[in-house]
Amino acid sequence: MDVSKLETILEPIFKRHDVALYSMKWITQSKERVLEILIYKKDGPTDLDSCVNVSYDVSDQLDQMDELDFSYMLEVSSAGVEREIQTEAQLKEALYHHVFVQVEHPINGAHTFEGKLTKITDTAIEIAYRVKHRELKVEINRDNLRFMRLAAKI
Repeated sequence: MDVSKLETILEPIFKRHDVALYSMKWITQSKERVLEILIYKKDGPTDLDSCVNVSYDVSDQLDQMDELDFSYMLEVSSAGVEREIQTEAQLKEALYHHVFVQVEHPINGAHTFEGKLTKITDTAIEIAYRVKHRELKVEINRDNLRFMRLAAKI
């Protein structure tokens, strides 16, 4: 079954448990099909109870679907604290949060930046970061972004 159809069918379950879908895909592990679902909470860490409760409800829903007439395993887990920012919606959710960014072409000799995402435009993002005791800001063109993820601030 197509993952996008499953996402639509399962969306009410994610909302009911106050989690967001990070990714859903079919994978093969040791010749067995696995539906891998990664979730996260927008307002804090995703706990084990959330994963278990979502897993139970998703499993119940999938068991009622005639289209899934093959054997598979269901795996529901947290997308993690330092998850990659993959979509525009995830980028907007990351505003004012700590992020790690890699760029294609160096900016002032640096290929990586870690700091607070302070601004998002159609063409660029802005990161506020510290060097020793100075706070600096860097504007990064979106076409120069290689990789971006949330970062745990220590």
